[in-house]
Amino acid sequence: MKNTVLNQKQRDLVNEYYEFGKTVVASSFHFADGKEISTGYSLEDAYQEGAVALCTAVLHFNANKGVSFKTYAAAVIRNHIKKVMFTKKIAEYPLEGIDDSPMFSYEMKSSVEYCEMIDFIRRSANAEDKGRSLSYRILMDKIFRHQPMTVIAGRYHLKKSAAYRRLNEARGDFYRSYLMNREQALSA
Repeated sequence: MKNTVLNQKQRDLVNEYYEFGKTVVASSFHFADGKEISTGYSLEDAYQEGAVALCTAVLHFNANKGVSFKTYAAAVIRNHIKKVMFTKKIAEYPLEGIDDSPMFSYEMKSSVEYCEMIDFIRRSANAEDKGRSLSYRILMDKIFRHQPMTVIAGRYHLKKSAAYRRLNEARGDFYRSYLMNREQALSA
């Protein structure tokens, strides 16, 4: 919406539906203590983005399509906020120090297999694929740092159930990617 000027009729429509836009924002996402639960996005920022999306809806609304303005505006607002909210960068947590976990003995740490496993998990946690990277970071926090899921979920701005889902994804991916390749290499 760069350099777009609304005419008086469009501005009046935005003013008329501004409170409706705030209602759509508040009812479409799960906010607690002023932050969205799964992403940590601020409620005030969401309201501002909702106003921007409402302006976009006013500009692009076509009454000839047979859809009411409220229906169209609600969809535009939700989609815009999802796009903004879920492209926000996730807080990064340093990968250093996982080798110091008391869970593993000296013999295990010195084994080649353990070192290969740690290297695989570190590379996966730094992967370009943000979803996979986040899942592996959660795996590292749970397995090597022994952190409770409530702490992990809070760090990455996820619901606890979403953190568990990502943990299970990383475990399954680790089994398929690393362990199966290792078995094949040993049998060859």
